[in-house]
Amino acid sequence: GCQMTQQQISKASTTAYRCSQYSMTIRQDHLINHRSWTIALFSITTILLFADQNLMAPNLTEMAEEFGFDEEERDRKLGGDISLAFFLLGAPASMVIGFLTDSSDRSVVFAWTVFIGEGACFATYWVQNYGQLYVCRAITGFSVGGAVPLIYSVLGDLFAAEDRH
Repeated sequence: GCQMTQQQISKASTTAYRCSQYSMTIRQDHLINHRSWTIALFSITTILLFADQNLMAPNLTEMAEEFGFDEEERDRKLGGDISLAFFLLGAPASMVIGFLTDSSDRSVVFAWTVFIGEGACFATYWVQNYGQLYVCRAITGFSVGGAVPLIYSVLGDLFAAEDRH
């Protein structure tokens, strides 16, 4: 058959090495661009999910007047009970969604978590009484609490251990 000289073999292997390096560079660039896009989208979604955290605090007096609360009811119901419900649902949600994060498709779990939280936040616009506001804020707490393990898991997938500093 075909016999190659040592020089031809060396030249062929150098060319193959250069091609593989070029191909690897293109793949790495693609992965970096994909990761950057993923992080940007993920960050915007997370910011929007957490954005409404402090919207009630400066408006407690107006909200209390809307619901007919006195100062004590305002502080207890709007300043305390709603925050308590937010975190009482958020804490178990972290565990449930954390489990789902390890056993299900993370993008689907994240999408549902955001959808539920933003849906409840959006529904807040139409509340007519304190009970409705309470439920909406509690559901939002479920999503915010559940998003935390998802965020850590996805970021752990996107960055190798040596890149996390």
